Amino acid sequence: GCRKPIENPAGFQQVYYNRFFSFFTTRFASGSFFDRRSGSLFPCHLQTIILLATTVLSVGHYLFGNNHYLELLAHFRFEYLCLQIACLLGFIMLWRWKLALLTLLFLIPNAMLIFPYYLPQSRILSVGDAHIKIMHINVLGINRDYSAVAQAIQENKPEILVLEEYNERWRVALTKTGILKQFPYNYVVQYGNDGLYSRIPLKRVYSEYLQPSKDPTTIAKLNLNGNPVTMLVVHPRPPVWPSNALRNRNMFAKWTQDFKQYGQNVILVGDLNNTPWSSSFQNLLKQTGLRDSQLGFGIQPSWPIRGSRKASKELKLPFALLPIDHVLVSPNFVVLDRKLGPDVGSDHLPVIVELGLKRDE
Repeated sequence: GCRKPIENPAGFQQVYYNRFFSFFTTRFASGSFFDRRSGSLFPCHLQTIILLATTVLSVGHYLFGNNHYLELLAHFRFEYLCLQIACLLGFIMLWRWKLALLTLLFLIPNAMLIFPYYLPQSRILSVGDAHIKIMHINVLGINRDYSAVAQAIQENKPEILVLEEYNERWRVALTKTGILKQFPYNYVVQYGNDGLYSRIPLKRVYSEYLQPSKDPTTIAKLNLNGNPVTMLVVHPRPPVWPSNALRNRNMFAKWTQDFKQYGQNVILVGDLNNTPWSSSFQNLLKQTGLRDSQLGFGIQPSWPIRGSRKASKELKLPFALLPIDHVLVSPNFVVLDRKLGPDVGSDHLPVIVELGLKRDE
């Protein structure tokens, strides 16, 4: 029989990490995984194995020469951190203080990457500062739920809309819904599957192609309250196989190398196929000064909410959810709000970000 669709998948995604953490910590605390009074060493052995495994998987690509497959496993750092915290609580319950201290040391690398996302950020703007709402949707090429995408756009009313995996069939279907009439300025990548739609006049839009792979970076120039802004729309290859991983790293390297020519007010939007703790992502932020819009709003995992080979309404992958859809901004921007959108039939959830741009003094 058919399973009932998840009514609020965005809400499910946003509470997923809390539930994941709660499951393991309550199991340890309740004694489901060990019995302190039994004197059995099995719980300690199990927790030690989990601790060592999560530590190696977190930093193994650094220890073993940036191994490609180990780096893929490092994308699950949040899950590893939850397991490490559960081990810490378990060792404390067992009075294994040396192991608890060792666990505390081992979880620091993951904690330093993840905890800042839950710290409050400044969201103060002055009167007259510019505001803009951006919506990013990876529609999934084989998805045919055009009405869900149109409804999500209508409900959120973004000034700028970015669509990825956006083929000709999708363009025709959304045109028929009439939703695209709200965006008089638009650009569709010639050799790629990206679409950029805007209510704000676009002064200039063009695509640059990384050779020889022809992976596009779309560059749009616009003004917000007289301030020049450069927006990059990107969608690098998923780094599953070594060849695609190289193309992915080359794209990140190109954005870093060309960043100075984009100006002071930069917004980078796209499905980066990287979590915030990948080495490519971290290096991009370090070299350019861009900030992750998730900071202060917590980790917001956007993929995969279902299997990508068949776009169905049934939630199939409730675990191992990853934040790979991103909006990065230069320091002049203030992130006023960031949230995940509703289920639109894709394997990704939409990302909606509201930004404020401080006036030039």
